[in-house]
Amino acid sequence: MFFALVIVPLLIIGFVMFFSYAIVKAVLINLVDDEEKRKAILFTVKWVMVIIVFLVIFIFPESVIDHISKLLYGTINWR
Repeated sequence: MFFALVIVPLLIIGFVMFFSYAIVKAVLINLVDDEEKRKAILFTVKWVMVIIVFLVIFIFPESVIDHISKLLYGTINWR
C-alpha cells in the first residue's frame, strides 16, 4: 500500500520534472545562441525544479501525494 500511495506519485513527479527539463533544454538549444546564457538558464531551471520537488516532498507531502494517488486510482469524489 505504501508503494501505491507514496512511491508511484513521487515517480510520476520525477518523470514530469525530467521530461520538462529535457523539453526546456531542447527549446533553449534552438532559441539561445550563447553557450554561457544557455548554461545559466539551465542552471536556474534545474534549481527551480529542485525547490519545487523539495516543497512537494517535505512541505506539502500529504496533500500532494494524496491528491495524486486519488487521481491515479480514481477515488476522487467529483461533485
